Amino acid sequence: MVILLLVTVNLLTLVGDIEQPIVGYGVARVVDSRHSDFKKGDLVWGTTIGWEEYSLMTAPEYLFKINHTDDIPLSYYTGILGM
Repeated sequence: MVILLLVTVNLLTLVGDIEQPIVGYGVARVVDSRHSDFKKGDLVWGTTIGWEEYSLMTAPEYLFKINHTDDIPLSYYTGILGM
């Protein structure tokens, strides 16, 4: 289980159910994790991050760690650096 704080989102996909968060590519910061691959403070991007402030990821195999440097905007990871 990984809990994420959404940082930026791009390329949204409407699912059709207005009660569910919009799904798309996004960058997030890990705020808590019980998964051995992710620790608090890690930046990740993935395709299953909902467009919501916090997300609970029970299947984080679709998340990828970001080795971020300050000279690249985080939004680039939802585009040319992330895909």
